[in-house]
Amino acid sequence: MIRDLTRDDLPALMHIAEVMHAESVYAEYPLNTDRTEYVLTTLLAADTVFCRGAEVDGNLVGVFFGEVNSDIWADVNVAKDIVFYVLPEHRAGGQGVRLIKSFYQWTAGRCDEVVLSVYAGVNNVATGGILARMGYADAGTIHKKRAA
Repeated sequence: MIRDLTRDDLPALMHIAEVMHAESVYAEYPLNTDRTEYVLTTLLAADTVFCRGAEVDGNLVGVFFGEVNSDIWADVNVAKDIVFYVLPEHRAGGQGVRLIKSFYQWTAGRCDEVVLSVYAGVNNVATGGILARMGYADAGTIHKKRAA
């Protein structure tokens, strides 16, 4: 089931954040739990932010936060993901696809383009393939290098 997230979900969101962080390209850096809780609380309180989760058997197993912003260069409103993650043991169940579809439906009438990023290092190739099958075109890549 896909449902709106609330402040009551914060403990489950923090658990998901910890699992996501441990699997991400930034796993070598410590998770700042105070900052994470602050950001999640702020997002949950913003009426302009899409905040939904996937629930299975009463447990939160995936999350999607997104928003719409004006492009810096053109008169175009772009919906973008802020956080999208599904716990590893629930990825084969279609929860991620349901979250993406829910976000896409939410964007109707709010934007001109929907842009989803794939860069967390969590099954990037598989995620890109799923997005391609859903009609999203590859629009570039993200490159990173450790600072000196």
